[in-house]
Amino acid sequence: MGSRMRKNKSQRDQRRSQIHATLPRLSTDPETGSTHLRHRVDMKTGMYRGRQVLNVANSQSVTAANTKDDTADTTSQNTKADSKKETAGKK
Repeated sequence: MGSRMRKNKSQRDQRRSQIHATLPRLSTDPETGSTHLRHRVDMKTGMYRGRQVLNVANSQSVTAANTKDDTADTTSQNTKADSKKETAGKK
């Protein structure tokens, strides 16, 4: 019977007050002063807990290289698909 009883406005509002958006927890690096999410690598410097764990210069060039390779792969896939359509149309 307890679950079927009507809740009053106060109880309803107390329940709803717990549902709200929160700001992300940010940490400030003491050496560089940049902000980043807690327990995450600082993407500007590549540092985590005082250690260099990511080479930032290489990661940007690798990302650019992967983007170029991805576009080349889709172009070759499109060419293969177009050639299959042409041969199917000739039969």
